[in-house]
Amino acid sequence: MGGRTACWKFQSIDQIKQLNIKDKTDHAQECVCTIELQLQPTNAPAQYAAEARVRYTKTAAGWKLEQVGLLSLRKLK
Repeated sequence: MGGRTACWKFQSIDQIKQLNIKDKTDHAQECVCTIELQLQPTNAPAQYAAEARVRYTKTAAGWKLEQVGLLSLRKLK
């Protein structure tokens, strides 16, 4: 997940400590969600707050993840 000035490289789903959907916009062919995450690196005590925009599009096979864009990332502890 990357942005213009920061990024987060997931090594495991266990790095997501909390996830909340802040906003969601549904259309027939597209869904865009803004999510808030609390992240913790593997084998490190630091925690981070992140906000990301996730975009899905509808295909013939079903919903497909198109884009994950990091909006903000800040260290908590």
